[in-house]
Amino acid sequence: MRPSPIEAARGRHSLDDVARRAGINLYRTSGSVMVRCPLPSHGHFDRSPSLRLYLDDGMWHCFGCGETGDVVEWVCQSEGVGWNQAIRILDSGRALTCAWATSESPPLRRDLSSGRWTPTTSMRPVETPGQSDYPDLSRTTVTRVFDCLATAWAYYSHGPLHERGAAYLERRGIDVAVLEAHIGRDEVGHTPASSRGLVTAMRVKGFADDELVDAGLAHRGGDGRVTDFYRQRVLVPIRDQESRVCGLVGRNVGAERWPKYKNPPRTHTYDKSINLYRPLPAPTAGRWGQVVVVEGTLDAMAIAVAAIRCGRATQFCPVTQSGRELSAKQLEQAVSLNRGPLVLAFDGDAAGRESARRHAMAAVRLGHAVSVTTLPGDHDPASWLAERGSNGLSAWAVAGAPERGHPLPRPVPAGTYPATRLAALETVPSSALLVTTDRPAL
Repeated sequence: MRPSPIEAARGRHSLDDVARRAGINLYRTSGSVMVRCPLPSHGHFDRSPSLRLYLDDGMWHCFGCGETGDVVEWVCQSEGVGWNQAIRILDSGRALTCAWATSESPPLRRDLSSGRWTPTTSMRPVETPGQSDYPDLSRTTVTRVFDCLATAWAYYSHGPLHERGAAYLERRGIDVAVLEAHIGRDEVGHTPASSRGLVTAMRVKGFADDELVDAGLAHRGGDGRVTDFYRQRVLVPIRDQESRVCGLVGRNVGAERWPKYKNPPRTHTYDKSINLYRPLPAPTAGRWGQVVVVEGTLDAMAIAVAAIRCGRATQFCPVTQSGRELSAKQLEQAVSLNRGPLVLAFDGDAAGRESARRHAMAAVRLGHAVSVTTLPGDHDPASWLAERGSNGLSAWAVAGAPERGHPLPRPVPAGTYPATRLAALETVPSSALLVTTDRPAL
């Protein structure tokens, strides 16, 4: 069963991309942010941010308009069209209407020193002052972006910065040295203390500021000052099919007010709706191979380390989008990695359970078997494995798989559910239980 046209459009177009097409420059690509509402139903102009974007879920809600929706509804509201035309507009790639940017009253900008909102002559919508310059896909070549990323990763993952990142992971129970020895390259880095540490180092290497911005490594403020895009974060590289670094994911180790993960902005080499973090190759264990979809980058790394330790690196293949919402392309990627059941291992909160249900439905529509598992309590995969060691991998192993490497406790299947019952699927509150779906008749 194919997804509906609206579901397919949601998979093709991310909310952060749609916001930028309306001129709203986002300073992050995950979590939730407040922006000035561009929809004409608000009454405008929007003096202060009233539209909350739930970037991981692809949903938005305006506290001024009272409207809620997805990317299709956004275009319906902003352009005054039906859903069919909205999808055509989304696919066209053209700019979207921003109602307040064309109002008689000019946009306002908040002065950080005084806290006052003052008019500005610029009609370019800015979500957060000081973070107004984002990658220009027409300015820097793909080759140069890859060069920037490779040089930056060499800086972030060398010497003391690598040691700081590895030390943080060790405190989380993840011995990254195991993974790095297995794959033969550095897999963790760390930001420097200075807010311009990378920018300074890259200038010495001959990279221009525009190139750093276009590679998603720096941002230019309204005052022209260029600073590092990542601050106070442990860094993990996302690689393409040729093992080239195409973006970096940053895990927050600073102030709690910052989002847990910071993904790269959209560049020539990275698109949050396409790229996945995958620390291990596709499984070679045939139908017993386990592609495990998790929410966090460190969750995927923890599973990879545990699998290597117990000789099961060819069986387990963790992947993540660094969030809960996989696009249709990403789900197809995950399904294509192995013919065994796709394992969904999202967090056990309400949002995680709902995401697991929707992705399970989508995978079954692709004709693929699915397993959904939820860890007990407040555990995520990383904390679960830190507490139980490699034996914790049994939470995601398929019952009946032949023994490879060190034996694991056998998972007990909680039940088999045909596709017709997936809508009522409830995740199982135990690490040792799996809910499996039958492969539907095609």
